[in-house]
Amino acid sequence: MKLNVCIVTTNPVPIGNAATNRILSWARGLAELGHQVHYLCVKPTESGLKYYNKNVEGDYKGVKYKYTSDTTLKSSIIILNLIYQMIGILKASIFIKNSRLTTHKNIIIFYGLDFLKIFYFFFISKFYHYKYVLESTEYPSHLIYGYKKYIREIGFKLYNFIVYRLFDGMFVITYTLKDYYKSLVRKKIKIEVIPMTVEYDRFDIKVNSNPFPAGFNIVYCGTMQDNKDGIEDLVDAVSSLINQHFEVNLILIGNKSTNVGRNNEYDRVIKKITVENLKKKILMWGEVPSTEMPFLLKCADLLVLMRPDNIQSRGGFPTKLGEYLSTKKPVLLTSVGEIPFYMHDCYNAFLVPPGDKKSFIEKLEYILNNRNLISNIGQNGYSTMLKYFNYSCQAKFLDKYLRSV
Repeated sequence: MKLNVCIVTTNPVPIGNAATNRILSWARGLAELGHQVHYLCVKPTESGLKYYNKNVEGDYKGVKYKYTSDTTLKSSIIILNLIYQMIGILKASIFIKNSRLTTHKNIIIFYGLDFLKIFYFFFISKFYHYKYVLESTEYPSHLIYGYKKYIREIGFKLYNFIVYRLFDGMFVITYTLKDYYKSLVRKKIKIEVIPMTVEYDRFDIKVNSNPFPAGFNIVYCGTMQDNKDGIEDLVDAVSSLINQHFEVNLILIGNKSTNVGRNNEYDRVIKKITVENLKKKILMWGEVPSTEMPFLLKCADLLVLMRPDNIQSRGGFPTKLGEYLSTKKPVLLTSVGEIPFYMHDCYNAFLVPPGDKKSFIEKLEYILNNRNLISNIGQNGYSTMLKYFNYSCQAKFLDKYLRSV
């Protein structure tokens, strides 16, 4: 029996963030298997400064997407945005009702944490006879960012006790998350692990020019917040190499968080670059749309990810690693969480212990002094990606799981 899948989320589409890329990758895989797949974004996501998505509906490689709020553009008026979101939620439920197919197995996949939305679409799933499935790629946010007040602690415990029992199925990105969530779902619910997935063919492009400066270019991409990816340590390490007169540049692609309270690391990095007069060697490239990312990453000589050893890194898995590996460029990263399950030092990547800045600098020096070895590392990394993170292969496992729900 074929599947009729409605994905409900607030992540932008088709140009978006890491969550967008994750969803579209396995959604595309399901569509290529002949299933009906709808991506429903229930609120506007675009602003005047970064207006990437202008069409309220369209088709992304077989995945039909729709902004059910009937607009992609957020308003500067808070109340109007709330109205847009209410419209989006209501019209999503109408869409789900009208798209139900008696010849298919009907499934709602919810991606997000919003308590009210989860409850609302739980009732929609029951009313219109859909199976209700959750995807989670991290621990709950209250574990990552901590409790702030006693009343919130009680609220989050109630959230954990109630919310996860609403779903008929759940899939996660790591075995660590599976072990955590299995005590929160109903006893009969099986949790499936669908590892990080990437559309590797996005990176099948020719690079005829390089926008980066002359020298050995080390590149990072992502949101710079909360020491999530160890940007401050990365800047310190590259600064040390520059002081040793290595001809290296560090390119930081991305922007600070939209949450002002999570930008302490970003602000410190900007200050360090300014104080140490590193603006010509450490470049803040800024935010770019996901459509431009393959070109920029393929222009790198080395791609880096210095995740610290924290609860977010131990439970999650960096989706950007799949994009890094798809470039066939060598990758240097910390061996945290489940990364060592797939990546092995000096074979398909360069690994260093998390939080060990000295080891990171030494590994960078080794790479710079042995550049003739790194192309094989990049090719091996690409082969690893095809084996474990290929969106098409993982979609087959997801297909089998969804049929069993």
